[in-house]
Parts: sequence; C-alpha cells; structure tokens
Amino acid sequence: MCGSIEIQPAAGKHAIEVMALAVEWDRPLAPEVLAQMEDTYRLSKDLQRLLPVMDRIQGMSLHFGDDGTTVSTPESGGLQLSQIDDDGKVVLTVSIRPDLIACNCLDYDRWNTVKPKAIEVLTPLVECGLITGHFINAVGLQYQDSFRIQTSEPLMATRRLFREEGPWLSPHAWTTDGAWHVHQGWFSLATSGRRVHNLLNIDFIAEKDYCVVRINGQHRIQAVDKSGREPKPLALADISDALDGLHLDNKIALRRLLSDSVCVQIGLTIPEET
Repeated sequence: MCGSIEIQPAAGKHAIEVMALAVEWDRPLAPEVLAQMEDTYRLSKDLQRLLPVMDRIQGMSLHFGDDGTTVSTPESGGLQLSQIDDDGKVVLTVSIRPDLIACNCLDYDRWNTVKPKAIEVLTPLVECGLITGHFINAVGLQYQDSFRIQTSEPLMATRRLFREEGPWLSPHAWTTDGAWHVHQGWFSLATSGRRVHNLLNIDFIAEKDYCVVRINGQHRIQAVDKSGREPKPLALADISDALDGLHLDNKIALRRLLSDSVCVQIGLTIPEET
C-alpha cells in the first residue's frame, strides 16, 4: 500500500511547465534569410499583435586555424519574439534561429487553444524559409511535466507516481531510495509513414520532506520513411497534422509511464483508446 501521499502537478489541473514546438530546417538559414523573416514580422500586424517584443539573438561562429588556435566572431543568431502578460510574465516566445523556428508556451492551457495560436505564428515565418529554397527536415514537439510528491520516502513516491508494469523505467528506479535519472529513446511510425524519433528524460529529485519529478518528452517527425533511407518531404500543409500526431504520441508515452490514479488526476485521456 502506498498510503495517502499528496501529489501536486505543476499547473494544478495538469503537470505541464512548458510546451515547445519547432520546425527544423535541412540546412542553416543564411543571414539574408533571417533578415527576410525579420521583415515579415515587421510587416505583419498580426504577428506584432501576438508577439509585440522583439530581441536579437547573438550568435557565435568558431574557426579553427592550422596552428590549433580557435577564433570566435559574433554573427546574427536570429530573433526572439515575445508575448508578455499584464503582470510582466513572458507567456509565449518564438525563437527564429538559423537551424529552426521554435514556439515556446510558458502558460499552457489546452492543446486545442495553444496549437492554433502556434500555427498562426509559424505559418508566415515557415513560408518565408520555404520560398528561399529551404526544406523542412523535421517537425518537433516537446513537453516538460513536473510533479511534487509530499513524502520523505522516495520509493513510496516512485510507486505512487509511476506505473509499475510500464516499459519506461528500469528496475533500478524501483529499488533506489533516493535520486535517479532515466534517459532513453526509440523510433516509431507516424500515420503518414514518416519516422518519429522519441526521447524520454526523467529526473527524480529527493529532498528532505518531498520529492520532485520532471519528465521531458521530445517527439520529432522526420522527413524520411521508417528506414530513414527514403525521403518523405514535409510541406507547410503537413505541419498541423504532424503536431497532432506528436501530441498523441506524447500522451501515449505518459499513459504508459504514469499510474492510473495520476492520469485521472491530471485529466490525461486518449480518446482513440475508447
């Protein structure tokens, strides 16, 4: 028996601390392409309304000489666009970098409200990259969930929070009366026939009177088939469905990780299962 142990999800009704989604490019964007994306932002009233704050990201390039010395020179690292609430808290950021465009939601509510806003922001910026001849290499989704468990007994916290017959925890986690860490990855297949790369990173922190667990799930649909040998290009029109599929992948992974009682507590349901 695990007894009465209080589990506190990070956001009360759910455990999500931050959610991020991204579009990755096949090769780094040149400075002139980043400049075109800045122009796209400056000419869009909708983007400026949603993300009124713009900051430049300072990049760095490294050059290795024949004599073994390393010379670093600053270059444009892109832009960061932000939305700030009335209390001065950053609730949404969009990072436009040479390798990707990432949308970070720091005030997550529901997928059905967050995703449309992210698509609205990403669409004109991704279009700009595609017009300049770049291709989408992958579309990614990342969640960080966090729980605080009110107990001084780490093993009790593990047994209360996690599904004992689940596939994601090693036997070591079930016998460690203290802090532990699990990091693993696997490939799966999207309904589109594209390969999905999944990562699950779990940190268990044991304090004197409580334990903290952070779960980082990353899921990336790649522009290749299951074998990784045949290209399956991703178009702008594919992003929405790709994100919905990755969102479901994340929910399935968590359902196989967390105990039934915790899934009920945070409202983690998968309609496709019923």
